[in-house]
Amino acid sequence: MVLFKIYSMKYIFLFFPLLVVSQDMYKIDYFQTSENSRYYKGVLLTNGVESVYVENDTDSVPVVNNSNKAEDEFIITEVADDDVREVSISLPLSYEPITYFNNSQDYFRFIGRKIYEKEKGEIIIKDTLPDIKWHVTDEAKEILGFQCKKAIGEYKCREYVVWFTTEIPLRVGPWHLNGLPGAILEAKSTDLFISFIAVNVKKVNVADEIEVKKNNLTKVSETIKYDDYLKKLNDYSVELSKSFVTKVGQKKIEGGTITSISSTFSFKTYDLCGKYKEMNVKKNF
Repeated sequence: MVLFKIYSMKYIFLFFPLLVVSQDMYKIDYFQTSENSRYYKGVLLTNGVESVYVENDTDSVPVVNNSNKAEDEFIITEVADDDVREVSISLPLSYEPITYFNNSQDYFRFIGRKIYEKEKGEIIIKDTLPDIKWHVTDEAKEILGFQCKKAIGEYKCREYVVWFTTEIPLRVGPWHLNGLPGAILEAKSTDLFISFIAVNVKKVNVADEIEVKKNNLTKVSETIKYDDYLKKLNDYSVELSKSFVTKVGQKKIEGGTITSISSTFSFKTYDLCGKYKEMNVKKNF
């Protein structure tokens, strides 16, 4: 009988630390939208020290109602300049963007694409920790049963309105947004560039899932600082624009070559927040 009591005490002692560790672990699912009308599902995994935000495509994309016209039946009409609309095409993700934070580090990492190279592989981008000066207001509302407060802050030239809850006392949030005394359950940039809304919150042990996503980061061999990454993207845009300009200048009409035109190609510089600056590449022929 005595042996049984000692064994029982050991059993309780061994499992008690696991309960303590897992009490501050959460898995938060988000519905994410962007200005290009793409829908994404985001998952935030956090244990209070480390957090990982993973972004994937979702099949909750509106179905395009195609017409019954033949594919090669185009109608070309002339429009006034003020009727021209900018068109962008967004393809499904071909990789899994991961954003990783660790409270013991003074930087964070996320995965991007080397679109400036012919072989467009993945690359780890390293950036300084977001230092968002949040202004917490008195406004409040409930999200998924959690009492939330409203806060406003600016990150990389873009203003965000977020709702956070101190009932999840971790300074975490979706994507690169964090730094409040509670988890961010809803966020939206005021220019509608990007938005997040939590759709499910679970208090669950996510240690193994965090480790898996961290291992995915280690599979990417190349790391670059964020500022250097932007420079490569902008340099690539300039070189691409030069090639377009050159092709226009060498275009032949009725057997002759145009030699007295000015060709200009415009592009937008890259920035994490999407606050693009339009640039022109011009050449006289």
